Amino acid sequence: MTEHSLLEQLLFGAIRWNQWRKEKAPRKINLSGADLKHKHLPGADLNGAFMREAKLDYADLSGVNLVGADLELCDFTSANLSGANFDGAIGRNSLFKAANLSGATLRQADLSGSDFKEANLSGASFKDAILVETNIVGANLTGADLKGATLTG
Repeated sequence: MTEHSLLEQLLFGAIRWNQWRKEKAPRKINLSGADLKHKHLPGADLNGAFMREAKLDYADLSGVNLVGADLELCDFTSANLSGANFDGAIGRNSLFKAANLSGATLRQADLSGSDFKEANLSGASFKDAILVETNIVGANLTGADLKGATLTG
């Protein structure tokens, strides 16, 4: 299935996407470079998706499942990612500037070199995450769990 037809499926909305994914989706989901700016996709199942360099700024991705996804070089600027699950995801060098990740889980995620400037990380779990050379200047870390996280640089 081509990236374009996958994107078309996703743009029908999370409910339809999730049902299609259970019934007919290919094992590997490739949405690399996809332009999902300003899209409304709360609760979408993007588990294990290859989404390098995707443009997700200002998108509503609350409650989205990104477990094990490849999110390297993605732009999540000002996106709503509250309650999203990034467990085990690779999101190196991604932009999360001013994004809302309140209550998100990012356990064992590799977010090295990413930018969380002024992001809302309240109540987020970064347990055992890799945050090497990650910018958290001005981020709200109230109640965030950083147990076991690697924070150098």
